[in-house]
Amino acid sequence: MFHFKSAITSLVFSLSLSSLSYGNELNKLTFITESYPPYNFETSGLLKGIAVDLLVAASNKTGSPIKRSQIKVYPWARGYRATLEEPNHVLFSTTRTKERDPLFKWAGP
Repeated sequence: MFHFKSAITSLVFSLSLSSLSYGNELNKLTFITESYPPYNFETSGLLKGIAVDLLVAASNKTGSPIKRSQIKVYPWARGYRATLEEPNHVLFSTTRTKERDPLFKWAGP
């Protein structure tokens, strides 16, 4: 069974947001992840995993739901670079390190 509480403690979203107001504007963001089971992976063309489930569930609570089909799966380096260089990109799941801390706006522990 999936436990959101334990997933929240291990999941960090990194965001590169420029001039985006918060609230119900999740559809203005580009969500990127990599294939990293059990957190993010594709099976029969469907994106699954603990982190994906958490993102979808959290977005449903905002009134601006994110569909799994909106999430792009990129190799890690490409997703990381896009999040650093392009506005309004969200990269998940990302380990928060001292070096990365000033590079992003972080959501999660």
